[in-house]
Order: sequence, then C-alpha cells, then structure tokens
Amino acid sequence: MEREKIFVNLPYYMVDERFDTLLELKVQPEFYFPAEELENLDFSKLRAVASELKKRDLRCTIHAPFYDLPLGSVDPLIREAVLKRYETLVPVLEILEPLSVVIHTGYDRWRYNSKKDVWMENAKITLETVLKMFPQGVKIAVENVFDESPEVLHELLSGFDERVGICFDVGHFQLFSISSLDEWLHRIDDRIIQFHLHDNDGREDRHWAIGEGGAPVYTLLSWARKREILHVIEAHTVEGVLKSLNFLLNYQ
Repeated sequence: MEREKIFVNLPYYMVDERFDTLLELKVQPEFYFPAEELENLDFSKLRAVASELKKRDLRCTIHAPFYDLPLGSVDPLIREAVLKRYETLVPVLEILEPLSVVIHTGYDRWRYNSKKDVWMENAKITLETVLKMFPQGVKIAVENVFDESPEVLHELLSGFDERVGICFDVGHFQLFSISSLDEWLHRIDDRIIQFHLHDNDGREDRHWAIGEGGAPVYTLLSWARKREILHVIEAHTVEGVLKSLNFLLNYQ
C-alpha cells in the first residue's frame, strides 16, 4: 500500500513521546485533541509540529473531541456547547491544515429512539454550522460508533456535498453492527473518506493490531484496494501500531 494513504492515531498529549518516531517512520499522524488539550494548547508548539510535517512533505488528519458532544441533542443549551467546543478546534485546523476531521454523532438509539426525528433535524443543523465554521479545504468524516446499521449516518449525510463523509471504523462495526459489512459498503461506499483500522474480540473495544481479533479488516482492505481512502491505524500500543503499519506497507 502507498505510504501516503497511511496515518497513525496520535493523541496530542503524546506528541512529545511519539511524534519524532512517526517522523522517522515517515508516517502521517491523525492527531486526537481531547477537550482538555484544547483548553490548554501551546500554539507555539503546535506551529512547530506543523512546520515539521511541512518540512517532510507530510499531511495529517484530526480526531476532534467526542465525549458528551451529541450533534442532535434535544437540549438547545447542549447544542450550543457542542458548537462552542468545535469552535475551539478552528485555530488548530488553520495551523495544521489537516485533510479531514473525524467527529462522532453522539447518537444512541436507546437514548434518542423516541426523539430520532428531532435529533436528526438538530444534528443536520449542527453539522451544517460546523461545516461553515471549519476552513474550506477540510473535510468532515463522521464516524460510526454504536451504529447497528448504516441508516443513521446515511440519513445524516443526505443533502451534504463531498466535504462531509464517513470515517468507517471497522472495530466499532465488529462490536455494534447487526448489519453485514456488505450492507454497510453498499449503503455508504461513495461517502467513505477514511477508515479507522484496529481489531477486537467482539466483546470490548480493545484497539488491537490488525489481524489480532475478528474484525473483517482483510475484506475491507480488499474492497478498498483501488479507492482513494485514507487508512488510519488505531491500535493503542506501540507494538500494535508497528505490526499494523508493517502489514499495510506490505499489503498488495
């Protein structure tokens, strides 16, 4: 696989520990910015990170904060807080110039099922506002999390142009989906911007290396072989990252 397609998830609080290693490997990062990082960001350090990437002709993607940020909350004060949190990410995007930003919907059918239509209407308005807020060249990749089928994401994205797509997380699919992979790919194939690649045992979101569990990673990679999709490794250990990276680099 072409190295340009491969990214590795890197929580921003681990930049001092792991960023240089990624640069040595010539691998592009997906920086995850939890809310507390955005509250205490050193912008001079962030500009230095951006400079190092540019010097090596590397790009990045961003994973936005996701805890307690339901796009379609029925409470207007919560939706206001969601927009304020995404607004704090804008200076980061302007400096790092990522290819995409991954966000979560915050949808949970057990919580919102009786209010699904209200949630969806609110979520579309929130997403449209976030899209206008973010720099023009940045795509938004909405990630499947607790989704049992592709229907919520498919409905949410309807009406949006190619700046909004999907981050298909194969580990989350393994844990939560009752729809088959074929059903997902048939429904969302033209909207996938990137993958999150990690594995698990079907019981917990373990973020193992590719091939260490039962997630259909091989089938997904075969399907995507000739497609321009970003492949983001989300293994949570250094060993898992290196094993997954070696697999992707040697994948034919």
